[in-house]
Amino acid sequence: MTKEDKIKEAWGEYYEQIKNELDEHGRYSYSDQNTNERKRKMWQFENIECHQIYDLELLIPSSIKGIENNNGWNACMNESPQPTESGMYWVIIHHLGKIFLDTRFYNSTTNEWDGYPNVSHWQLLNRPENPVY
Repeated sequence: MTKEDKIKEAWGEYYEQIKNELDEHGRYSYSDQNTNERKRKMWQFENIECHQIYDLELLIPSSIKGIENNNGWNACMNESPQPTESGMYWVIIHHLGKIFLDTRFYNSTTNEWDGYPNVSHWQLLNRPENPVY
């Protein structure tokens, strides 16, 4: 599923009415230029959040919160960057019709994930902080 598909799914029945007014992250500008009727309908939409940026209010469905950076996940598509360094990463693996969250080694020399060719997304595996006591 693409970013655009998720935005369309999140807005549901309202998508066709407002698609030209959404920004690249699926946020709807709640400003004076929008009709009062549309504003009223938007506030009836379930699971919607309002984000204030200066004097502009942006509405976004809760289901796509974090879409700006895909919650830190990088897609493994041809145009998407792969890790630049060899090491361990969080990965999402599609295998035998199931989806798994796991850690895998990425070899930047061969541009391959160790053990599984079906990695769809990756994320840095951050080293935890040392304990204080």
